[in-house]
Amino acid sequence: MMKSSTAAIFLKKTYDMVSQSPADIAAWGPDGSTFVVKDPKEFAALMLPKYFKHCNFSSFVRQLNFYGFRKSKKEVLLVALETSDIKNSWEFYHEHFHQHKPHLMAKIKRKTNNSEDDTQTPAPEQQSQVDDLRQQVSDLQAQLATLTGTLGQLSSMIQTVVDQAKQPEPARLPVLQKPDSFLQDLEYLDMLTQEPTAIASTTEFQQLLSSSSLPSTVLY
Repeated sequence: MMKSSTAAIFLKKTYDMVSQSPADIAAWGPDGSTFVVKDPKEFAALMLPKYFKHCNFSSFVRQLNFYGFRKSKKEVLLVALETSDIKNSWEFYHEHFHQHKPHLMAKIKRKTNNSEDDTQTPAPEQQSQVDDLRQQVSDLQAQLATLTGTLGQLSSMIQTVVDQAKQPEPARLPVLQKPDSFLQDLEYLDMLTQEPTAIASTTEFQQLLSSSSLPSTVLY
């Protein structure tokens, strides 16, 4: 692994990543002054996770821009003669980022909002980590929105069940009990008519009828 105590961590990792990458994925240019990402998809899937906590090629390119890297321009005629694989490649250049002169990386400073070059020591937290945190926050917000919708549906269902439980059961109508009482009175009256000797006098019989719950039509 390349040694440089003053170079930014991002630059060290990028140098090692390009040096260790399979030649068909990424490699240094012929003279070592540039490096080429030949297969961005494979580079993002295989190489970036080994050195950074993400696999986002756009985030990696954005970091290079912060440190002043430029994408090399190609002649129009050469581009027309290139194959589709070469056309999809990305070649980056920085005057202090060289395969055979790693000590020059100490001169590369990250850009800030207030100046073109950052003369202070780079912050421990790299931009790639910030991008990861932003993505995690975005994912959590999406999950929160889904859970909030589910919670609303459950609350509505629970309220419906509670409202139904509060409703009283249909009261039994008193008229449903009258037939039983009416039949009992009829049976008792029939028993009295079959055994008249059980009644001491007519007056006692009339008092018995008047104390029963028979409808008034039965007395006539």
